[in-house]
Order: sequence, then C-alpha cells, then structure tokens
Amino acid sequence: MTMGNDTPEKKNRDHILGLETDIQKSMEHGFPFLVFSSRLEQHFLADTLDARKNRFSIMAIIAIIIYNLFLITDREMLPDVYRTAWKIRLWIVTPAMFVSLVIMRRPAFVKALDFLVDFIVILACGSIILILALSHHPNVVHYHTGIILVVMFGNIVVRLRFWHAFSVSWISFLIYILTVTKITPMTTPVMINSCVVLFAAMIISLIANYQMENDLRWNYLRNLLTEIETIRLEKANAELEHLSSYDVLTELANRRHFNAFLDNEWRTGIRYRTPLSMLFLDVDYFKAYNDHYGH
Repeated sequence: MTMGNDTPEKKNRDHILGLETDIQKSMEHGFPFLVFSSRLEQHFLADTLDARKNRFSIMAIIAIIIYNLFLITDREMLPDVYRTAWKIRLWIVTPAMFVSLVIMRRPAFVKALDFLVDFIVILACGSIILILALSHHPNVVHYHTGIILVVMFGNIVVRLRFWHAFSVSWISFLIYILTVTKITPMTTPVMINSCVVLFAAMIISLIANYQMENDLRWNYLRNLLTEIETIRLEKANAELEHLSSYDVLTELANRRHFNAFLDNEWRTGIRYRTPLSMLFLDVDYFKAYNDHYGH
C-alpha cells in the first residue's frame, strides 16, 4: 500500500486510530451496562457481526434438532394433547425457525439479526407454555423443564447479547407466570416451585451471559489497542523506509532505493523472461552548478 492513498484499508486504519480515546475511556471507567460509546459500539457490532451470524446459524440448527427431540417424549408425557403438540412443533415452530434461519443470512436483514434470534427463543418458550396450558395430564407438572432448557440454551449456548437475553428471559418468564394458573393439574405448591426454579435458572444463566459478554468486550478492547500499536509501528517503519530511501533535500530516490528497485526489476525480468533496459543521463557542465549552489 502506498503511503497517502485513500484506500478502504487506510480509511479503516484511520478509523481505528480515531477510536483510541473512546477505548481508553472504556478501559478506565469500565462498562457495567455492557455498552460502549456510540462510535465504539458501532465498530464493535460491525466487527463481531460475522462471528455472531455464524454462531447463530449453527446454534439455530442445533436448537431445531433438540427442540424436535421432544416429539419422542410428548406422546408419553402428554398423551392427551401429544398430537396437538406435534402440530405446534412441526407445523408452526420448526418452519418459523427455518424461515428465521434463512432470513438472518440475508444482508438486508443484518440489523434484525439479534431480534430474529430473540424471536426464535421466545417462540420456542411460548410453544412449550401453550402445550402446558392445553394439557390436563398429571405429567404436565414436570413439563416446565423444557422452558428452562430453552432459556439457558439462549443465554449460555447461543449467547444472545446481554440486554437481548435479559428481555427474552423476562418475557418468557412473564408469559409463564400468566399461564401457570391455567394449568389445572398443578397444585399451588407445585406452581410456586416451578416458578421459582424457572426464575433461578433465568438469573443464573443471565449472570453467566453477562460475564461472557463482559469478557468478550474486554478482550475486544485489548485487541483493538494491540491493533493500534501494530498500525503505528507499520506507519513508523514506512516512514523510516521512506527516509532511508529518499534524499531529504531533493525528495528524490537515493542510491539505496535504486539498488532495491533494480534488484526487484531484475528478478521480475528473470521470472517472466522479459528484457530490462536502463537509461543513464549525464547533465553537461553540472560541476559548475554544484560549485555555485553547493552539493
């Protein structure tokens, strides 16, 4: 890359250098709410977008497989509504998951990526809660564990961004709280216990999610500082290379640059079997110029 060229790479490097103040402030004061300054946050989301997209895509496929594994247990656990449960899983939730998976790979929906994953998690939780509400079988009291699995999968395995995980977890929990009284086989003590267990799982998984994103952001800042140091070293080396290859007075290339350039052209000529021509110029009476104006 030639020094001074306004290339995308140079623009990106200049942009990173411009973030140094924001990086230092974030490292000095921390980010307890897991949000950087506006410029730095945009850069963070853009830099981590591909990684999140790939992770979400893989996790969505795994989620679809695990979610439909419970087709096996629906018949034994909820014999009164298992056919309805199968319809909900296979005709509504699974197709919606696949559609979301396809959409999240489209560049036009990049900004909606996190919300699509939120939708999948809430849909999975909501479907299990709906099945719970429809069944009157005694086994339904054990079925809330499916909601716990979905919440923990979203918060810890998929690693939704913390505030998305926070919102999705509370929405799922509130839907369950509003529905649990309609689950007729559940006695009051069982209802309270299932709510407490779900709440505890939600809090534990959110704490883990917070710590993971916090560590991710700290590592990101450290990597950015390392990148800034690398950029500065490269710029310093380029400047030193320029100073060592050009005459300070005339800004013309010196003998060192000529030797390096000639060696490169010579090797290119050998590689591609092309001729190499050299032109020598001599300025007549230049000695008088030197004697008058100095070397």
